Amino acid sequence: MRHICSRCRLTSADGNLWCQEVDCPAGTLPLLFKYGDYLGNLKILELMRVLRTATIYKAERGIDKERKEFLLKIANPGKENETYLVSEAQTLRQLTNSGVKHRAIPVWRPHGAVNGQDAHGIATFHDQTRFYFLMDYVEGEFMTDWLLDNPLPWHEHAGWFMITLAESVAILHKAGKLHLNLNPDAVLVRRNNAGVPQPVLMDLGLLYPLEKQFPASEVQAAQGHLMVAYTPPELIVGGTLTPQTDVYGLGVLLYEMLAGKPAHPYMLRRTEDIHADIQQGPQRLRREDLPDIPRGKKQSSDHVDALINVVERAVRQDNPKRYQSVPEFREALHRLYGKIEDKYRFEFGSFFKSTRAALVALVISIFVLFVMVVLISALVSGSVPPVTPIP
Repeated sequence: MRHICSRCRLTSADGNLWCQEVDCPAGTLPLLFKYGDYLGNLKILELMRVLRTATIYKAERGIDKERKEFLLKIANPGKENETYLVSEAQTLRQLTNSGVKHRAIPVWRPHGAVNGQDAHGIATFHDQTRFYFLMDYVEGEFMTDWLLDNPLPWHEHAGWFMITLAESVAILHKAGKLHLNLNPDAVLVRRNNAGVPQPVLMDLGLLYPLEKQFPASEVQAAQGHLMVAYTPPELIVGGTLTPQTDVYGLGVLLYEMLAGKPAHPYMLRRTEDIHADIQQGPQRLRREDLPDIPRGKKQSSDHVDALINVVERAVRQDNPKRYQSVPEFREALHRLYGKIEDKYRFEFGSFFKSTRAALVALVISIFVLFVMVVLISALVSGSVPPVTPIP
């Protein structure tokens, strides 16, 4: 088995690994499964991502025609990580069972272990108890890797991407929970039928209640779950946690997609230095090609904010001046970009989903029916001479 440092991402065969961070997690490194390992009745197929609190795999259950693929999320070692995962599993089960269906929210699935009444499963591997839960499998790559391949995605794609991600965070707020841990490792990127990148929220975050009073004494414990460079200012010094805290998280991700780099550089930097940068705010975004008028329009509107202004308002340090809610932030982007582009792909299996194809099929059916009626009428009336047998 391999071990991995959840800070610097280095791996070692024996776990003797130390990274540059003062609070290096060596000694509690997550044990990585490899292809073919089994956790209970789940077969590991592929390692997808190592997060601060959990590790995500592609897995399968069943044999032959009954075999089905899932996303398997396993808590990293430590009681706090297990508590984080249990809270996430319970919230995701509640959303799934209440009928919430959104393309950016994963679908929770029963784990089938002995504690079947719980949202999470418990299994033992190499004498270690592992907490986990299952989600429907989604094909895609994590946002961190996607941005490495394409650091500056087209601004229209970035806008549509954030509209969908904001909708998923708003669903959590409607359920009375704050995310507070939005970062590129928490988001899977898939392509819709029009090839537009769309997010899937693979980590539901801290799930703190709305309007939580967050004293400075709790700061250190919470920061152990967060990616440092994406920490909202309120989680550095304490304060009241509101939906505006998640507006900041969304704004930082949008900033990164438009700037081609993180709002706050973090590689090989001390946590204290990164926190100081966050409290000062990111550098002003400078791009002349970003829109200030709605998509498809020729002139501006008094009710539309330019994209640069949307980003700057979302990442303000003084949270009362941010957007008051995630839906307000989402609406500002929607005014610029409108409905997300999507379509059915032209494939044999989906051919009749196309309106044009359906019309062609209808015309052909009517023509065939007409020919059959003419032939039958001709036979009945005797206008078609009988066939004389060959002697």
